Amino acid sequence: MDLMSTAQLLGNFGEFVGSIGVLATLIYLAFQIRQNSASLRVSVEQSISNSFTDLYQDVASSDLAYIFVRASEGQPLTVEEGTKFGFLASSLFRRLEQAHLQYVTGNLSEESWAALDSGFSLQIQSSAGLQNYWEVRGKHFREEFRDHIEAVRSRPTEGLNTYEFAQRLASGPDD
Repeated sequence: MDLMSTAQLLGNFGEFVGSIGVLATLIYLAFQIRQNSASLRVSVEQSISNSFTDLYQDVASSDLAYIFVRASEGQPLTVEEGTKFGFLASSLFRRLEQAHLQYVTGNLSEESWAALDSGFSLQIQSSAGLQNYWEVRGKHFREEFRDHIEAVRSRPTEGLNTYEFAQRLASGPDD
């Protein structure tokens, strides 16, 4: 074998080894991306859960629960109560909008979104206060989310809302 043939053979072998290295790198990167995507989904789900838990704790530890019940029943509120309810409803819808965005972008699982959505759908459908808030402020949300909430509002109501659940707990076990 002459020098040119040997150089050609070594060059071909180098290209082969290089392509194996590139392929191994691509496989490694695909694995890392998949692992990072799974970590991102877990992080998003935990963040959403924490966000709603914080909101629930704020409501439960203040006069907001009383205001929420009155607004849900369509009872008149004072200006101060109406302001508090407006901030509460805004916070609730903004958190739900962010969860919806994470769902449509693939960062929140179908199962997690369905559980979150079914609970809030019931609240939205059965609360006069949330209905009134949405009619006035709904235009300030993303179009895709607005379409979703409008679909929720048009569905039949199934299950107990928060107030009905609280009444059931207060009345004790069924005989």
